Amino acid sequence: MKSTIIILFSFFLIKNSFAQTVATDPELDKFVGVWRWKNGTDTMEITLQKQVYFLQFTNTYSEILVGWHRYIKNGTLQQSSYQYLGRDVNLDFNDNSIDLKSTLGGMTYSSNNRQAYFYSFWDLVLHKNFNLWLTLLPGSTTQATCKLTQSRGGLYAGPEGLNGVFSMPKNLVLTKL
Repeated sequence: MKSTIIILFSFFLIKNSFAQTVATDPELDKFVGVWRWKNGTDTMEITLQKQVYFLQFTNTYSEILVGWHRYIKNGTLQQSSYQYLGRDVNLDFNDNSIDLKSTLGGMTYSSNNRQAYFYSFWDLVLHKNFNLWLTLLPGSTTQATCKLTQSRGGLYAGPEGLNGVFSMPKNLVLTKL
């Protein structure tokens, strides 16, 4: 009986040790913070954090960029996920939410590590997903281009009648605050 308990305890200890391994990405740090574009009374703001995401299909943990956004047009708030600022990304992407609370999820991409790719940018007005590319300007750590694109390589799978429709500016230069 004692040996059975020791074997079971050892099994759970080993299993938990492996489950706690996290794939880290120090390049994400370049993008963490508050980024803003302002033009007159129009403002786009994105807040990015680094969080640990549990990938259910591979049973692994990985660091990713998680974010929230706020868009103001002509002084009027158009959309915002800031009320969920800091929310654990695992609560959104693992519960099949219709409207995500963390509206950005992504990673660094490219060989020069000056670019963050958000495979998930949830538009709260249109209720559809976009890709968002955030690319640091050459020689800068505080300015980046922000480009929204239709997701899935141009194949549209969102709500009917909204293919190619955007509810906010598609190309901006953001400044890190």
